[in-house]
This record gives sequence, structure tokens and C-alpha cells, in this order.
Amino acid sequence: MSKLSVQALLSAIRSLHKSTEYSDLAIFCGDDKFTVHKAIICPRSRYFATSCKWGKSVDDSKRELTLDDDDPRLVKLMIDYFYQLDYDDAPPTVQKAGDEERMINGRREPESPVAKTIEFFESLTPADAIADPEPPADSYVYPTPEITVGTENIDEPMTAVEDEGVDLETTELSTNARMYALADKYEIDDLRELAREKFANAAARDWKSKAFAYAAGLVCKTTPSKGDVGLRKVVIDTIDAHQELLNYEEFQELLDSGNGLAWELLKLICRQ
Repeated sequence: MSKLSVQALLSAIRSLHKSTEYSDLAIFCGDDKFTVHKAIICPRSRYFATSCKWGKSVDDSKRELTLDDDDPRLVKLMIDYFYQLDYDDAPPTVQKAGDEERMINGRREPESPVAKTIEFFESLTPADAIADPEPPADSYVYPTPEITVGTENIDEPMTAVEDEGVDLETTELSTNARMYALADKYEIDDLRELAREKFANAAARDWKSKAFAYAAGLVCKTTPSKGDVGLRKVVIDTIDAHQELLNYEEFQELLDSGNGLAWELLKLICRQ
């Protein structure tokens, strides 16, 4: 099949998402209604395939399915993925490029200082990020701690800087952590892998942020302590790569909460 033909097919599928035409199933979540097509969602999700085939959770007379326990915003993003092979993980309040202000990891920042901050960190290697001068004062990332892992001062945890205006529930990291759990619940393997990739990319960029500490906690709550090699591995690998995070109170509490992360991190360090 030619590239042009593939693009035409994808365009046709996306157009179905924008219209109720040919829809044969309605999904309700909270106050929201999503009109979808069984031929689009069922081959991608074992849960929806079973529900539609056997009538589980589906009102056959009305061709409706209700998802009572899920976040409507995440359900919308999941359905976006069915039709677009992607979803927008940006915080809901992000403004379009060119606006006077925009949101970075859930925080409203003036355009130029943020651009300078991003350029600063992109120019550094991981080692530089620890040793070089601190980023601009208006940065949304943690200041580099002066104490290091293994020193006698480790019992004096640093408290993360408060980020005014940050909605930790809707940062890229939190959205992708929740999407991973939703994809696992509805048995959408390719969406779960995409959520893992997006989470890993955001963690690599924002590992110093309060958003990462919060999202790491979400991962522990929404994934099994054993058997998950997705987001938990990303969290553990990120903390291992940046062990100065262990100087922060949030991460000390996270590893001390009996969620299995401390044991996995210890095993990883011992293998090195």
C-alpha cells in the first residue's frame, strides 16, 4: 500500500471521529457522551470487543455503554487515540503557540523566560545538569541540591520548591501515568505502550520537577508492585540516573511508603 493510500485511510478514519454519521455505539462517562464505531474500537480493545459481543455493560436496545468509574477527560483522550493514533497529553489550560503566556508542566509562565530555561537544560549533558550553574530563577524545576547521596547530611531532606499554579493532576506526567492505567484496564496494548513512551519522554525532561514526584506516586498506586515492567521501570531508572533526587523529602517519602520501589531501586544499584 502506498504512503498516499495510508494517509487517505487515516484521514477517513479521523473524519469519522468528527461526525456522528455511521456511529453505532455511544459511550457515556460522567456528563459526557462519545459517539464511536464498533469497527474502530473493538479490534483495538479486548474489553470493548467482549462488551459489544456479549452485551456486557452494553444496553443493546440503545447501543450504549457506560463507564462509571473513569475520568471523562481521559476517556476522551483514549477515544481520540482510537481515531488518531495519538492523544494530546498537554494540560487542559495550555494556550496555543504565539499567545502571550503558556503552560509548562501545568504552570503558567511568560514565554521568553521559559524558552531560555528550556534552551539552558537542552544544552547540558546529564553530568552538566548537576555541576553547572543554576538555571534562571523563574524556572519551574527544582534547584540543584548541594548535598549528595551517601553523605552524613542525608538525614536532612530538602523540601521541594512550591510551584504556584501547578495542577499536578493534569501535568503531562500525570496524564500519561493515568492513561497507562486506563489502557491496561481496557486492554489496549498499543495505547499502553504509547503512554509509557510519553511518560518516559516527560520524565527525562522534567525529572527535577514536583510533577515527577507526584506522578511517580500515581504510578505506584495504579500499577502492580510485581510484574509491571512499564512505568515502574521508568520511575526506577529515572531515580537511579539522578540519585540526587533522594535528597528530596517527596522522594524519600515515596520510597518509604512500602510500594516496592525502594526494593527495586536497591536491586538495580547492587547490579551495577
